[in-house]
Amino acid sequence: AIPSRRSLEEDGDDGSLRVPSASIDRLIERAAVLSGLAGLLGPEEGAPPRGTRELRVATTQIADALRLIGPPRPWGTPAAAIEHLRRAAETIGAVLRARENETVDSRQLIDRLTRQASQVAGELRTLRTTEVAWLFSRVRSSITAQASRLSRPLRVVTAGDDLAVDRRVLEQLLDPVLQLAGNALVHGMETSAQRTAAGKPEELCLRLEARLRQG
Repeated sequence: AIPSRRSLEEDGDDGSLRVPSASIDRLIERAAVLSGLAGLLGPEEGAPPRGTRELRVATTQIADALRLIGPPRPWGTPAAAIEHLRRAAETIGAVLRARENETVDSRQLIDRLTRQASQVAGELRTLRTTEVAWLFSRVRSSITAQASRLSRPLRVVTAGDDLAVDRRVLEQLLDPVLQLAGNALVHGMETSAQRTAAGKPEELCLRLEARLRQG
């Protein structure tokens, strides 16, 4: 008999923090949404950009100045018109400088927000990552117990224990690998008498290996 998933999961993992995988999934999704929203920061669609009113006033001042100047005169341009133009030029220059600074600051803020969201998502994904040893230890416990009940000496050899895998993948693999290991023990290995007759060691060997393939 193969132990149930629940009985296996109750063993080990002392001192670890158990977090529902669904909670981590939701946090990762929200981090992705946050990263997407960072690219949408800025004025609402259809809203006038900042400084529009000031630029409109400056435009009006220039129009007034041109009206005061009127046609060319031999004795020079009126002083009032020159003052209007000077003030308008200063206003436009100040607004444009402010807008340029705002653009730089906003871009830097958006870039920083995007980086932070990406880092948060990455850290959350590591919380959902577990070494393959988590799977192998449960399979080893189950198969050695089964071999003991069958009075068949068994040695379990593992490789790739430290390979990091998404915990959800390992959980989905647990039952199939338990079944495969049980089938290998019961149906895939000779009896002790057969092994002795063939000159093989009486002890059986089951190898569990995890390898990274194509990412």
